[in-house]
Order: sequence, then structure tokens, then C-alpha cells
Amino acid sequence: DPKASRKLSRSVLQHNKHLFAKQTTWPMASSSSPPLSLALKAIVVFHVVNAGLWLVGQTLAVWQYDLVASWGFQTPRELLDGAVVETNRAIGMADTIVLNPVYIMAAAGLLKRQFYGAICSWMAFALTMYWTSIGYALDIAYESGGIKNVPLDAFALAVISFDFAFSVWGSWYLCRSNEVLVWWQKDLLSKKND
Repeated sequence: DPKASRKLSRSVLQHNKHLFAKQTTWPMASSSSPPLSLALKAIVVFHVVNAGLWLVGQTLAVWQYDLVASWGFQTPRELLDGAVVETNRAIGMADTIVLNPVYIMAAAGLLKRQFYGAICSWMAFALTMYWTSIGYALDIAYESGGIKNVPLDAFALAVISFDFAFSVWGSWYLCRSNEVLVWWQKDLLSKKND
């Protein structure tokens, strides 16, 4: 019965509102906020490190491709087909516009103990799984198409495999985390009061 279901939902929200009214708000990591779990700290570090690596390896490559390649973040221009270099630069621009802000919002939201941090984390994890899949697919496509390219080395394969696996685990963890559920309830209750 939809009417009974809505009534039950309202009663649960009222009960939770009473429970959460006693809790303090958690602006950032203040002394009154409970510490983040080790798993959530690891997720925050993952987002911050990825944002930093993307800034250096992708964003900077848009304007200074050869410099970034000399640091090892991109394949040197002379080893690639010209179209591949320009594709890498275009991907770097897209990553700058989309992926970096998502990583930063995810880390900030988790540190603030806000539910949007979990939502942005799921977005970042999905995008990370997507780009790691592209890394594998490009290797196969370039090879089969006879396009001048340098295949991923063992270190690059290890890094993108770790990123993929961590993203799968992080998504699963956030779905199962009671901390995130509390943030969602707190955010939902604050919206009900507005």
C-alpha cells in the first residue's frame, strides 16, 4: 500500500531526525567529528593522488606535451603517430574539464562527511574504470590497426590495473558503508527541514 509506505517512511524520518538532532554538524575534520575510517581515508588519498597525477600527466600535456613526455607521463612524440599525440592532448583537455573536478569534489565531500562526496566518488570510480579500459583497448586497437604506438609496459599495466581494482573496491565499499548511510540520512533530513 503506497499510502502506508509513505506514512512509515515519514515516521522513520521523524525518528531519525530526533536521533540526528543531537549530533553536531561536521564542517571539516574538526575535533568533534568522528574520525574517518581507514578505508575512507584510503579513498580520499586515492582521489587526491589521482587528481595530482592527472594535473601533471594530462593537463600539462595539453600545453607542454614534450616536457611531460620527458618526465615519463606521456609517450615521446617521436615514438607515436602524430594523430595519437593530438588524441592524447585532446583526452588531456577532457580530463582537465571533467575528471579533475570530480576527483577534487569527491575528496572534499568525503572529508566534509557529506553525501555528495560519496556520489562524486562513485562518479570518479566509474570514470577511472572507464579510462583504464580505454588504456587496454587503445593498445589492442593501435596494434591491430598498425598505428605507430608504444604498447603499455609492465609498470603502466600495473598502475591501471590497480586503479581499476581500487575503483571497483571503493565503489563496493561506499555502497556498504554505514558512515555513508549516516551522511545520506543527515543530508536528507536537512533537505526536509528546508
